[in-house]
Amino acid sequence: GELMKSFKALTLVESLITLMILSLLSGILIWMILLAKTSMESSKNRTYLRQEMQIVTTGMVRELQDSRKKSLAVINQGVKSFSFISARNVSGKFVTDTSGAPVWQNVDGTWRFIIYYIPANTTNLMRKEISKSTDNALSSSELLSFCDGKGEKLSSMVNDMSLTIPVAEKDKYADISITFQSKSRAGKTDRMTFQSRIFISN
Repeated sequence: GELMKSFKALTLVESLITLMILSLLSGILIWMILLAKTSMESSKNRTYLRQEMQIVTTGMVRELQDSRKKSLAVINQGVKSFSFISARNVSGKFVTDTSGAPVWQNVDGTWRFIIYYIPANTTNLMRKEISKSTDNALSSSELLSFCDGKGEKLSSMVNDMSLTIPVAEKDKYADISITFQSKSRAGKTDRMTFQSRIFISN
């Protein structure tokens, strides 16, 4: 009788220990699955963010390279924006005359400018094309007046942008910085910054 009681007590203790170990292992397994899922979602989010950054900046850099330095206008405070003259037509083709020089004017005699900007209180990066009667760079007030939320939305994940132009006329380049940011489903914030020195050909 005493032996049977001891055996039953031992069996009960073993069962409780087994249950505790199984519960612990189940908890660890669930934690590992959730961690792997979160990591996978974060990786997918970073990949998407990187692709978006590459697509947006490739076109922007190309347009800036083909522009003219003295036509650049920049606002790096408040409504982040910059504008420049462009010799690309509506189809995106870079237009030159018979001597190979860029054709900055439209057929109607106006000058084509491109504006990139982030509307106030948004993370949208907008691109806009306008025509001007002169080839002078836009003034700050002119540039701001065109930052009205209209145009082509290139991205909804840009929270900062700046363009720095050297003062010396001989230094034909501009330094650009654009920060892209998004949140994964798990709530993790991913941030990537594109920085480049763009040499302007004209």
